[in-house]
Amino acid sequence: MFINGGLVIHKSYAKIVSQNILYLNYSNQSIRQELQPRGTSYYNVPYLLVKFKEFNTQNHTAIFEFYLSDENMQVNIEYLKNDTDKDKS
Repeated sequence: MFINGGLVIHKSYAKIVSQNILYLNYSNQSIRQELQPRGTSYYNVPYLLVKFKEFNTQNHTAIFEFYLSDENMQVNIEYLKNDTDKDKS
């Protein structure tokens, strides 16, 4: 939902549900999601950063950039295809 210049994001990860509001021209234009619990490598926890880049009011679509920080190579990334990927293969 895009209201008053803010994109309302609902997310669920590891059974934790949360809501964020992202704005294009403010410091809160991204969400950081830690991918593993903090443990012995407290400062090197892998995380995903999702940055809100653009919102098209014509067709109600948002564009995001994704960044992965994983210094110790603790997570694997697998690209999954969905119906919208048919033309890309």
